[in-house]
Amino acid sequence: MPTLLLFEPDRSRVPQLVFMLKLAGFKCTVAVTFEECLNWLQASGLLNVKFDLLILSGTAPTAEELQQLAETARLNAVATVCIRGRHQRAATMIRERGVTWCRPKELIQCVKEELATMPGGSPRENAL
Repeated sequence: MPTLLLFEPDRSRVPQLVFMLKLAGFKCTVAVTFEECLNWLQASGLLNVKFDLLILSGTAPTAEELQQLAETARLNAVATVCIRGRHQRAATMIRERGVTWCRPKELIQCVKEELATMPGGSPRENAL
């Protein structure tokens, strides 16, 4: 089962997103602050904590924080999907860092496609 790290500062959106992701067959860890998300990413690969994908919310605090999270994810070999939203201008800042952008209604399909294109993914994950 693929493990996702969801960064969603808007706590009112968390239950709906987690429900949708779990229903699609994903294990999900939630970070509601920039610092918490950064800590989870830096711990990725340590102590049995390994994320297959980072989902950045469109309600993230600043474009600079999105950029730092995307860079940290890339350095830790974690694919990144960003939900289009308030910080669409950040797309030009972090596009070079391998971030996939998607509309909220296309999130599950986008996550599945991103996981399927990951090098070294298992056949089960690639079949999602």
